[in-house]
Amino acid sequence: MHNGNHLVNTTVAVEKHQDFSPLRTIMLLNQRVKDIAYHAKKVYLTALNAMFMARRVSSKTMAYTRVTTELRKFSHQMDKRMHILAEKFSEMVYKIADCRKTMRKKHHMIRALNMTNTSDSIRVMELRARYQDDHEDDRTAFIKMRHVISVEMVRLNDMIRVGQNLVVLSKVEAMQAEEYTEVLADISTRIEASLENVETIVKEMQQKVA
Repeated sequence: MHNGNHLVNTTVAVEKHQDFSPLRTIMLLNQRVKDIAYHAKKVYLTALNAMFMARRVSSKTMAYTRVTTELRKFSHQMDKRMHILAEKFSEMVYKIADCRKTMRKKHHMIRALNMTNTSDSIRVMELRARYQDDHEDDRTAFIKMRHVISVEMVRLNDMIRVGQNLVVLSKVEAMQAEEYTEVLADISTRIEASLENVETIVKEMQQKVA
């Protein structure tokens, strides 16, 4: 019962936006996925440079090096997650395109039934009712798929928390690098900024499917 009410509320929310386009929304979300992948790669490269720098400095930065290694693993996982999400969006685009194709066929069939000389017959009326009721338009398809997107957004938020914790740890370890503390802390701050950008993008994506 709860799921049914949720679907109804979602449908009403979607209908409030007269310019809502499921296909355009998914294309926009897919672009944001690419933006997240860009920031993930940026985190990876920044952490990689930080690791090389820390290794050259002294044994006092070994702990910082280990944290940057974890940051690289984290960014790789995020990039991998984005590839999976991009594939799901591609599937959604095909799904919506198929819905539109099916809808056009059914509209043609209903029009043809209405034009027959026996359009008032019981059989024709039954067929017309079936074609009118048994369909899934692109909005309905989007509403069903939005749950998939929402789940991915939750996973992303969890990943962001992990990344942010690693950044905090890297700042703590940078404090042990003495004269190199400022340089390494600055690198950590740049990684933090990339994660903040990802967090902003995820919030925007969540609003699109809310």
